[in-house]
Amino acid sequence: MNDFEFEALIKKHLETLQDKELIFLKGHLVIEQLLSELLQLSVSEPERLGALRLNFHAKLEHYLAIDGNSIISEGVESILKSMNSLRNKLAHSLEHPNFERMLLEWIERVSKRRLEKSGNTEAVRVQLISSISFIAAYLSGAIHAKKCRL
Repeated sequence: MNDFEFEALIKKHLETLQDKELIFLKGHLVIEQLLSELLQLSVSEPERLGALRLNFHAKLEHYLAIDGNSIISEGVESILKSMNSLRNKLAHSLEHPNFERMLLEWIERVSKRRLEKSGNTEAVRVQLISSISFIAAYLSGAIHAKKCRL
């Protein structure tokens, strides 16, 4: 993936959607793809990772075990883990009763600001995409930094 390909992924897979749950699920996949690339750049034999069939959590933990918090700060690590936890709640319950509230809390945590118009579906949708974009940009920067060191 080139340095700004994440922008194309966001545009193609998220910006055309209206449903917040689907945006979040697809955003999780975009972030997982970036984590996979970061992990592959961190190991000497990346082709062997496929045999491990790592999920999001395992990819993050493997990366952190290899590189510690050299690129991913504890704050971003926490946001990634809470994203995955929320995704798991949604994936294992067709209609999770607290998903909307938890999603708003996650968005506020990522954006570090209170959502003023949380009742405004479009404002929440835009802020959700923005939050996912922020994480994708951060990971893309980490990937770029890794490539520069190789």
